[in-house]
Amino acid sequence: MRVNFQAIEKFTEEVKQNPNLMVKAKSVTGQCNFQEGRPHFEASVEYAKGANKIASDQPPFMGGGGSAPDPINYCLYGL
Repeated sequence: MRVNFQAIEKFTEEVKQNPNLMVKAKSVTGQCNFQEGRPHFEASVEYAKGANKIASDQPPFMGGGGSAPDPINYCLYGL
């Protein structure tokens, strides 16, 4: 994994001057799908240099279609 320590140090110094910079807003807005064969939820997720459309679906044992990663997969990936 790449970690830019200089960027972290720069941000740390900026926060010391302006603590409000620590507050970051994150949100996801998407739509539920109820069509057979489609993932249950799809959303556009924005990040610093763009956006990606992602989908999630529950596994079949939980009543989903298993057509995309489930929310727990995404949580584990984020860790």
